[in-house]
Amino acid sequence: MSIEIQDALKEIIAYTHSLGFLELVKVTGAESSTELTSTANDRAVLLKSKFLQPVTDFSGVFGLHNLGLLDTILTIPEYQTGAVIKVKTSNNIPSSITFTNAAGDFHNEYRFMSKEIIESQLPTKTRKEIHWDVSVGPSVNAIQRLKFQSQAVGNTVKTFKARTEDGNLIFSLGDNSNTGEFVFQSGVSGSIGNPHEWSIQKVQGILNLVGNKTLDISDMGAMQITVTSGLAIHQFTIAASLQ
Repeated sequence: MSIEIQDALKEIIAYTHSLGFLELVKVTGAESSTELTSTANDRAVLLKSKFLQPVTDFSGVFGLHNLGLLDTILTIPEYQTGAVIKVKTSNNIPSSITFTNAAGDFHNEYRFMSKEIIESQLPTKTRKEIHWDVSVGPSVNAIQRLKFQSQAVGNTVKTFKARTEDGNLIFSLGDNSNTGEFVFQSGVSGSIGNPHEWSIQKVQGILNLVGNKTLDISDMGAMQITVTSGLAIHQFTIAASLQ
C-alpha cells in the first residue's frame, strides 16, 4: 500500500504550515519509507515525521517551500473531485507537481526545491539522545485548560513554566500583572524542577493538531510532542525559550 499524493500534501500542510512557524520542509523518500524534516526560523522547533506508508511519488531528497501557495492550490474547488495530480521528475528526482481539473481546462504547477538547495537550508544533523524525565498523554481537557489559562493571563504573556510536585505536572503562566497555574496532568512519574520556559504559541499550536499525542519533558531544557495521525507520526522537539 502507498499514500495518495494529494493526501500526503494535505498532511504536510496540516502539520507544518498551519502552525505558522514551519515553512520549509525536506522530503526524503525511499521505496519503503517517506520522511519529513522541518525547522522553525528561530530553530526553537524541530519536526521529524514519517508516513505510516510510503508515498511512492516522493523519491529521493527534495524540498517544499512557499507552503502557503501550495495550501491555496490544494484547496481550490477545481481540484477536489476527479483532478489529475502528477509529479514531474528530473534525473529521477521530483522537480514539480502539476494539477489539472477533471475537465482538463484548469491547470497549476508547483515547483519543488532541489536537493542541493534544501540541504543547504535544512542540513542533515544527528540529534543527541535526550533523556526524558516526564512523559504524559495529554487529555483533551488538559489541552483546553492550557488554552483557558493563556486567555486568562493575556496575550502579552508568551511563555509558561513546567514543574512537578506531589506527582502532578503543573504549568504556570503570567507576569507581574496576571498569573495563573493549573495541574496539566496528575499521577505522573519522574520529576522536573529547572525553571525552563516554553512558548505558549508553539506548544498550544502543536497540542491542537489532530491525532493521538504524547508529551515528554527533559529537565535539561527540551520538550517533545509526538502526534500520530491517520497517515504519519510527527515528532516535534521544542527547545526551552531563552529567558
